[in-house]
Amino acid sequence: MTVAAASDVEPAPARRGNAWVLLPLTILAIVALSVGLIARWQATSTGKAEGGYFDLFFSDPIHLKAWFATAAALLACFQLFTAAWIFRKLPLEKGPWVNVVHRWSGRLAFVCTLPVAYHCIFKLGFQSGTPASSCTRSSGARSSAPTRPRC
Repeated sequence: MTVAAASDVEPAPARRGNAWVLLPLTILAIVALSVGLIARWQATSTGKAEGGYFDLFFSDPIHLKAWFATAAALLACFQLFTAAWIFRKLPLEKGPWVNVVHRWSGRLAFVCTLPVAYHCIFKLGFQSGTPASSCTRSSGARSSAPTRPRC
């Protein structure tokens, strides 16, 4: 081995420790806790928050949520398609615009989930976990008469 060849070798990049993951996880936990506390604070005796729903040009909030959730799901599928295109898993030539379209479709998918989350968290309200509501929610059954849960 010559001296010139030994000096051309670059040192290995410094590796980050596992502690760097704690910052985003801590921030996400604080945001989730804050949203839950705000939703619980806004809940009334009926379990739903006061104030009106916004429904844009839809006939009611459930249609708004359905359309926005569908748009987010379609954009997520488009994300998978463009990701495969970016990593050349498709037999298509990658244009310079594919990366930009991929990023913006991801941003738009995230924005489409915001009205759905707003209605679910703040307008439907926080419901505390009573045994009856937990059992009915997990089984998907609806009950009009108060009965003993059979979980």
